[in-house]
Amino acid sequence: MATLSSKDIGQLNLRGIEQRQDAYGTQYYFSPSGLYWLFNTLYGRNSKGRKPRLTNELLKAVANTPVGKDWRTLRIKASELPVYTDSVFQLAFYLNGTPPRMLQNTDHLTRVVGDIRFLDRSNILGVVEGTEVILKLTEHECECLMQGELLERNADSKPW
Repeated sequence: MATLSSKDIGQLNLRGIEQRQDAYGTQYYFSPSGLYWLFNTLYGRNSKGRKPRLTNELLKAVANTPVGKDWRTLRIKASELPVYTDSVFQLAFYLNGTPPRMLQNTDHLTRVVGDIRFLDRSNILGVVEGTEVILKLTEHECECLMQGELLERNADSKPW
């Protein structure tokens, strides 16, 4: 099993992916820029019909893969869904020019908030036992999504 070196972890941080470890396991925090790197790395790999898992090997690939000529902009869009007397938001994640490959509910939240558990029920990527994945959005990104705006990230994107 591959391990992440301090160089890999530093490169992941630069790409918007933070690793934290505690007695309960490992948490990975992905900013939208981190998802850009992850989704494009996955898009360029052949998973042979299996759902890939978020392993150290995959994270090493994310840390060390250069931007390819066929890489696409990551897009995130929130849709407000009426539920009984309230509304919840569903987030769609996709690379420009591809269909939305992953949807994420905000767990009955009436607002999009900064830290959202992520990939628990993903159909494109599995998590390893003892691992938690969290989408980390800035307050500005949350407000943009709730106003119906499209968030886009690519290799040149600056953090909000």
